[in-house]
Amino acid sequence: MRVVDAIAEFFVEAGITHYFGIPGGAVWAILDALIDHPELKGIVGKQENQAVHMADMYFRATGRVAPVIATKGPGVLNMPAALANAMNESSAVLAIGASGPTQFFGKGGFEEVYFHTDEDTISIFKPIVKQAWLVARPEEVVEVLQKAYKTAISGRPGPVFVQIPWDIQQDTTTPRRYHAQKRLITSRVRADADSVKQTVELLKNAKQPMLVAGGGVMLSQATGELATLVESFQLPVVTTLTAKGAYPEDNSLSLGPVGRSGWDCAAQATREADVILTVGNRFADNHSGNWREGVIYNSLTSKMIHVNVDAGEIGRNYPAELGIVADAKVFFQDVIAELKAQNVSRLADADWLAKLAGFKAQWAERVRQELPAGGSPVHPGRIVQEVMSAMPKRGMLFVDVGDIMQYAEAYAHINEPGTWFINSGMATMGWASCGALGVKVAYPDRTMIVLVGDGAFNMVPFTLATAVMYDLPAVWVILNNYEFNIERKASEALFKRAHPWQTFRKIKTGEPYNPDFVALAKAYGAQGERITDTSEVAAAVQRGIACTQPYVVEVLTDPKATSFFTKGMTRAYPSSWREPYPFVPEIKS
Repeated sequence: MRVVDAIAEFFVEAGITHYFGIPGGAVWAILDALIDHPELKGIVGKQENQAVHMADMYFRATGRVAPVIATKGPGVLNMPAALANAMNESSAVLAIGASGPTQFFGKGGFEEVYFHTDEDTISIFKPIVKQAWLVARPEEVVEVLQKAYKTAISGRPGPVFVQIPWDIQQDTTTPRRYHAQKRLITSRVRADADSVKQTVELLKNAKQPMLVAGGGVMLSQATGELATLVESFQLPVVTTLTAKGAYPEDNSLSLGPVGRSGWDCAAQATREADVILTVGNRFADNHSGNWREGVIYNSLTSKMIHVNVDAGEIGRNYPAELGIVADAKVFFQDVIAELKAQNVSRLADADWLAKLAGFKAQWAERVRQELPAGGSPVHPGRIVQEVMSAMPKRGMLFVDVGDIMQYAEAYAHINEPGTWFINSGMATMGWASCGALGVKVAYPDRTMIVLVGDGAFNMVPFTLATAVMYDLPAVWVILNNYEFNIERKASEALFKRAHPWQTFRKIKTGEPYNPDFVALAKAYGAQGERITDTSEVAAAVQRGIACTQPYVVEVLTDPKATSFFTKGMTRAYPSSWREPYPFVPEIKS
């Protein structure tokens, strides 16, 4: 059989149901083989980065892998930014690229990357994926795909890249079953019993314990166990930005997200906690206030129990009383079992919970005072609140990159796990506008709402064409302030002026300029409307949901609104090479 037919059969054996990509000459053979498998649903994007974003979000929402197929040269070279994005977010993507025939390697042929080594595309991908392969022989293709698939989903998930030359694709291989599902790791990484017992002892003896749930809790599908631990033993919880909503934020035991633009009450809680159990968290810069002592964490007074499936993350940025390599789901199960075995009824006492309730009340009052009641142009924080009021219970919110991230973290209340998607690692602009369609493919009956700035949406308006082609209705709420708002405000704060690039203006007249987003949507075959007042936002979003077609809600947004920071927080980037940065201090004996 042809190698490409073996590839298609491997997809079926592996349980793959969808794939994404862009056609091109070097993958014609792969696409030809897929024609014979209509049970595999293919979604063609308008650009390779878009296809990767769709596959990335498909995995984050479903836990299933969808391959991305791209041709050689500029096809695969459009993928790295999106794959680096997936790597930062621990999302499994199986990227399959092509090359010219092996006989042409090193001849500088059409679309060959040959400037240092013969067909050297793979060198571009190695630093940004878990592993990359250039297949050398026809009989190795499916075996390599199996390794790649297993690597992508095992341990801490991540993207992989497999490059298959044109001639190898069309060669023959012996028909065989690969038993794809029987070659995977089915167990989860479990902590040793002593580590679980030590964890329980630290929590039992704490006066002000806190739980920090990270993105690994979502990847492990451990939100049920998280809820059991929190509620059964009265253990208050905060989340990282990526895990926002892992536990309902309106519950009294939740203090919301903690970080640069998180809830004030969450930062107050982590600063005062004497024992912190953090699971699936890598202590990123925005989450930790750039690792400054006493801003989010007091590492010299708080005893930290750091649990992560990736050993490399433990102790990277903070010292840990206990550093435990474990999967979040089984770790929670084991801790719950040990607490029950020791007849522990609660971990946080009434005084600590009352103090936290006071913090949360103060935070609610800050929100009430700071957000304007209405008017035009619309405050971005109010847009978030109005969108959430229109969102159905199981609707999914996708927050694109820019100032909207800071408003959404602060002002959205997420009470249903798995309905919040954000991109805080590589922060590739436009990812949400594209990625939401990957989730819509998997969950056609769920509502998808994208919060995106005009700068980010201008990078990927073609995603509307894909939505219309495949009848994938979603609502894009575009915050139009005629600028890269976060860039302009930060530059003015640092340098007291802004570069012309940071605002969208016609060169001759200086008047603000953006395309007519509603007209643009209609040109693609979608629908839309323009909103100028706060009172119109929720109703417009509801009309977009009811429309059952791709829909744009353009909102004229106040560019003067202050970016949201947790109280007392700043970006605090080091600006001088000579001056030391106040990282976590050394522990002195």
